[in-house]
Amino acid sequence: MSDVTLLRTLTKKSLMKFGYHRGQTVQEVILNNPSALVKCYFFLEAITFTNDILDELGIAEDLRISKPGKMTFKEGDELVESIIRDNHKKLKEAIGEKDYMNLFNSKRAQRNHQARRNMRAARVSLGSDTRRNHGHKK
Repeated sequence: MSDVTLLRTLTKKSLMKFGYHRGQTVQEVILNNPSALVKCYFFLEAITFTNDILDELGIAEDLRISKPGKMTFKEGDELVESIIRDNHKKLKEAIGEKDYMNLFNSKRAQRNHQARRNMRAARVSLGSDTRRNHGHKK
């Protein structure tokens, strides 16, 4: 067997086929949670992005690593956190302090609402189990 490493270069239209953002495009993740993509770039060996995405994520030319390859968590944790902090500062300066706080509060409210909805959908009553056992679909 040969040791072949498959390198996956993601574009904005590529679907994330792993992790929490499974099924979303890279563009959707950039809009909702760009720090997740920064972590993917540095800590996953076979995942890289096109240069325009790396620029948009705030990963400068001198900080880029050769792929296939990754950083260990000890090496990369501080670097990743500094990139994420810089991205948040740039966003805060671009849209203003008040809008920045409103943006994150609304995202948090959406996540909480979705979590509550999922919990309600996951509840199963004894009656629904009995109906399902007797061949009924609902």
